[in-house]
Amino acid sequence: MIYGSITAFAVGDDLDVQRSVTGISSSAPLTDAWLMVKVHAGDADSLAVISKHITTSLVSGTGQITDNGATSGTAQLLLNLMGTDTAGLTASIRYGYWIKVEVSGGRQYTIERGYLIADAEGITA
Repeated sequence: MIYGSITAFAVGDDLDVQRSVTGISSSAPLTDAWLMVKVHAGDADSLAVISKHITTSLVSGTGQITDNGATSGTAQLLLNLMGTDTAGLTASIRYGYWIKVEVSGGRQYTIERGYLIADAEGITA
């Protein structure tokens, strides 16, 4: 598992979170991925301030598994955080986030966890 960070954006900004997932088997490609952003690690998923679920089908405003890793062994994730998602964040607060993936066959793995911090919105046009 990787410990990461999502920073350098402002409250209300659109943000694309892109990740590569290595070690994918051709017999068990990625089918699903989730991003959860929470105030406290122990919070129930239903209390997440941002929650995204992606598959290999593109969903506008949510994202897509753009490569399931079956051919190259490396999957590619694109998670779209929209301004409406980040508008609910409080500037300078350290939120926890987790990215989990599922492969065909149903096995799930948390591939990354870390913190997310948004800057104050500077332009309100």
